[in-house]
Amino acid sequence: MPKPVIRLFVLCVFACAPLSAGFSSTDLFLPAVGRIEGAGGSQFYTTLFLTNPSSDSAADVRLEFLLTGQENRAPAAFEVTLAPRSSRIFDNVSEEVFGLRGLLGGLRIRSTAPVLASARVYSQLAGQSAAASEGLFFSAVPAELAIRKGESAVLQGLRQSPDFRYNIFLVESTGAPVTLSLDVRDAAGVEVASTPVTLSAWEQRIVPLSAITTM
Repeated sequence: MPKPVIRLFVLCVFACAPLSAGFSSTDLFLPAVGRIEGAGGSQFYTTLFLTNPSSDSAADVRLEFLLTGQENRAPAAFEVTLAPRSSRIFDNVSEEVFGLRGLLGGLRIRSTAPVLASARVYSQLAGQSAAASEGLFFSAVPAELAIRKGESAVLQGLRQSPDFRYNIFLVESTGAPVTLSLDVRDAAGVEVASTPVTLSAWEQRIVPLSAITTM
């Protein structure tokens, strides 16, 4: 039986720093995908980028939307074929591909050949140009790089204040329930807060830092 695996990510909603690198794989996860309305009339979208880096093999790709806060053994799915060295862009993947609005979740990307995937989650007010939008760009992470049983990962730069908000995005990536602990430490390494989290099979979960501590 495979070891329980989780994936931890932090998205900082006030800044965006594009990542220039990614890992190709046949099984990838994006922890934050959605189309929702935010405060002050803001509108959040997700653009998905897919690339087949192979020079001679096509890739049959299956996209699976993992709804937040629940088991996802039979998720909504969409299939697309990428020719060698070709790319596809889905500007509003949640709505255009899955018909989902007002929902957040994760995306699992499975393929017959290694592919690259990344997403831009951004806010754009009604009537704003794309140049005025603000968002975060991040690469999909291969399942084989997940945190395994007995392992841990460190998230840097957590900050919670009137000016800063952090959300932690988790995805269970083996199809087996798992329990983990989120521990918050101050700059001196002293634990100041901790909370257990149990995820169901293929569940995506959003944990605001404010729900753990008021740093």
